[in-house]
Amino acid sequence: MCNTLPLNFKAVSWNANGLNSHLDELLYYLENNNDLPDFICIQETWVYSQYVPIIEGYYSTHTFRKEKKGGGSVIYIKKNIKFNVLDTIEFNDVDIEVAGIIFMRNNLEIVTLMSVYIAPNQIINTEHLNKLITHKNVILLGDFNAKNKLWGSPVNDMRGQIVENFMEENNLICINNGEGTHLNYNGTVSHLDLVLCSNNISLSTECRVLKETWGSDHFPLEVVINGKDIRAYNNLCYNHNFKLVDWTKYQSYLTNETDFNQEIHELNHDFEKFRAKIIKARENSIPRRNFSFKHKYTPFWNRECSEAKSIKKKAAKELRKNNNQLNIDKYKQSKKKFKELISKSKQNH
Repeated sequence: MCNTLPLNFKAVSWNANGLNSHLDELLYYLENNNDLPDFICIQETWVYSQYVPIIEGYYSTHTFRKEKKGGGSVIYIKKNIKFNVLDTIEFNDVDIEVAGIIFMRNNLEIVTLMSVYIAPNQIINTEHLNKLITHKNVILLGDFNAKNKLWGSPVNDMRGQIVENFMEENNLICINNGEGTHLNYNGTVSHLDLVLCSNNISLSTECRVLKETWGSDHFPLEVVINGKDIRAYNNLCYNHNFKLVDWTKYQSYLTNETDFNQEIHELNHDFEKFRAKIIKARENSIPRRNFSFKHKYTPFWNRECSEAKSIKKKAAKELRKNNNQLNIDKYKQSKKKFKELISKSKQNH
């Protein structure tokens, strides 16, 4: 094992709404990412022992409820990372599950990472949350079930104000980019899942909300610490065959592009135009790889699974655009069909 992590590392946080039921889409995500996350933080596992599902290449630490259903929080850690499991943080009067680890970055900074689940419909206070501050450098990922305009919610609720006070008292920064993280039954979104970190880590931390719920009702959050370009995680080098690139064609396309000679008027808009031209030049001059993918995490996955997943994704998108009863029903049906197809593919594998 290596003793320290590089300055750059990646984590994913996701409320699974039942890990065993929705594990397959997490595995599909891992299958299709050339740059695997160093940490996977999952809330609402609904698993009531230490024996969470095994993910190849990862260790895990899990905190779970012993006297009632629901909840649970786990962190999966890449096997090349040396870490210590944080002592269990006890909450006697509220339902809060926290899985935590301590690791060291290669600048010899000690960092505490926690996966946090705070159940709704209960009263918490800053004293509860202050138990999460165990070291100087803290990263808190999870479902706080709190709403505040600070992280994009259209409204503030009581818990959101308590979390804001907790952040101010402990010099924490919210890294969320304002996107909703919970897909409601009618297609609207709520802002419940948070990325909080110590002030000295915040300047080098980025977060984005992924576009699929992986079968849950929460969107996963992808978090990058210390400067990796989060948009680089689309595996461009992995999908394109650079041994067969036509550099003359690539250069000719860009040289003849007249838009590059125009003045910059609106930076973000013009940058996206520039980026689109680069991508188009790549598509015109660099062939994509043509091979059959060997599934490590999802050996049962086939073309029908991919098609059903695409239909489910499209249905979710339509529901968010127009939350009428027809789209609600289509989304429910697509989720059901996808789940049935996954089950059938596993049986036939």
